[in-house]
Amino acid sequence: MTRADLVFGLLDNSDAIGDRAVAAKYRDLTISWSRYGYRGEILEGTSVDEILSRASAEEYAYCFIQSYGYVISERWRTGPQGNRDFHAALEGLVHEREFFVSGHIIGDERSWYGLRATGLVVDLRWYRRLGAPGFEPTPASLSLPGVHVERTADGIRSLSPTRKALDGVPTHAGWRFVEASLREGLPVTDST
Repeated sequence: MTRADLVFGLLDNSDAIGDRAVAAKYRDLTISWSRYGYRGEILEGTSVDEILSRASAEEYAYCFIQSYGYVISERWRTGPQGNRDFHAALEGLVHEREFFVSGHIIGDERSWYGLRATGLVVDLRWYRRLGAPGFEPTPASLSLPGVHVERTADGIRSLSPTRKALDGVPTHAGWRFVEASLREGLPVTDST
């Protein structure tokens, strides 16, 4: 992966923050911390779908999305290598295995699984191949892929597909990403 293959996305979550002045400070903080080691374009948008659509149209290979107030830690714990510098961890993520999406996994078997909209890494080639699935939550009753859940003390480490299917109504944002990834036989890993 070269720096030109990767674009950072910045999700405007100022409505959730509630205070415009605080949101503006959080935005500035996130951008300044992002600039440590990243000098490329930052695509801003009000939804994950908007950011990914722009990143895909500009033919980037990967997009890393964060929201206002998100600060990149100097150490990340992606993959079997454990704690690494953020940029080394991101580089490792894209070279260690085939993936569509990696992010903070939320949910359980009852409400099914989804992803937080921040700290999200998307392989845009898979995104295009899978028909640009929507990220925003739209509950639907359907047959979902079976899931093997690997847990850590901090939460869910990864989701892997199984041959078993289950009927459910997923409600979390990002469930379509999880579903599309598992249907393709690609695990979903935690990238936080």
